[in-house]
Amino acid sequence: GLYRGIGVPLARNVFEHSLHFFLRSVTESVIRSLGFVAAAANPFLVGFVAGFPQAVLTTPMDYLRLQLQLNKVPKAINSFRGLPWVTLKESVSGMIFFGVYEFVKCFAHPGIAGSAAALSAMIATYPVDTFKTRVQAGQTVAAASQMSKFSTGLPWAVAKCLSSNFVALSMFEAMKAVSMSKRAERSRNIQRTALCPSQSRRSNSLAFTTANPFI
Repeated sequence: GLYRGIGVPLARNVFEHSLHFFLRSVTESVIRSLGFVAAAANPFLVGFVAGFPQAVLTTPMDYLRLQLQLNKVPKAINSFRGLPWVTLKESVSGMIFFGVYEFVKCFAHPGIAGSAAALSAMIATYPVDTFKTRVQAGQTVAAASQMSKFSTGLPWAVAKCLSSNFVALSMFEAMKAVSMSKRAERSRNIQRTALCPSQSRRSNSLAFTTANPFI
């Protein structure tokens, strides 16, 4: 019973980590294309705006996860229940997360920056997260707001937040560095080919001759 519905949150965590950075990149590109270059360079603003599409995409997964954990039958018509509260949580969380992450990353390991950013965002939005969870579980807004203990489960959430984000952001930055290195190498190769096309043809011809035993 303790692991009921664990498949959905696991998939959701992988999906959300990827989605966070993808939507941030897309949002930054859109803002820059509109001519707001300074705004696109502000991670707080970009993170806030990226939270809106993030909420639309993650709300159904939140709802499905809760229904499975509560042993209820999910209903498609309720997939976007609590969307306003998810939007509030995701936009504020994105603003704090990316702002803190980019700042701390300047002088600390990416894993530490990720943990610090995620912890800051989680603490700031935990009451809203608890409230929207109650709404998505089926409670009315009035009933959810009258209940106390909005910080229930916070210590466990902090432990999970610190460990998972340290690993996730360390891996993300490592993979990003490898990708950028390969991209830079391809760019250098293209430039060399463009500057010395005859040399490139001679190299290709020599490679073909060496590899072909019939020549």
